[in-house]
Amino acid sequence: MRITTQMLNETAKKAGIPLNSQTLLDYINKDSDSSSLLSSSAASSALLKAKVSTSGYEDMKDNAHELQEAVSKLSDENSDIFEKAKTDNDTSEIVSAVEEIVENYNSMIKILSKSTSALDVFYAKSLKELPEGFNEELAEIGITQNEDGSLEIASDKLKKAGVDMLESIFGNSAGFAEKLSFVASRIENNAQTNLQSVSSTYSQSADILSSYTGSVYDYLG
Repeated sequence: MRITTQMLNETAKKAGIPLNSQTLLDYINKDSDSSSLLSSSAASSALLKAKVSTSGYEDMKDNAHELQEAVSKLSDENSDIFEKAKTDNDTSEIVSAVEEIVENYNSMIKILSKSTSALDVFYAKSLKELPEGFNEELAEIGITQNEDGSLEIASDKLKKAGVDMLESIFGNSAGFAEKLSFVASRIENNAQTNLQSVSSTYSQSADILSSYTGSVYDYLG
């Protein structure tokens, strides 16, 4: 049976697909136009939004975990990094760990700044406020905070910092490292919760879109 524009338009009306000056047949015959039709649907829009959100929360979760891992290299109670530095009179391993912390901290600030979620905004604010309580100590080892909340390292000054000073800031009993790890863990948990929620939305939207596209092409044989 030959499919006519009128038949396709009647099918579209029954399915609730909006029509404009172009016919449904035009959309089917042109890939670009077909994509335009799909993108106009609520399911397609939700699917795209879910994809973006999933990517963002995956980055947030991974970065928060990496930040905690970086902090644990210095603050974990089983770490012997400071004792080793005192014995070897070499702080290079500590310096590398501090640089990793700062790098992950700055990445976390950047990732959080892209989110408009009220809780993410709160965590971004909490993260930026942490160094403020340790400005003097951090400055002594060459770490300063920029206006956007990110941290900057004066490498020469950090490399010359004494082990005791480094341990007082990043060691197991240090408030800065402990608080930084805590906030990072909250960010990771929140990102995981949002990932589960977004994944559910993504799955539902994909099912709706798949059902819709399948019904369209079923009519074409």
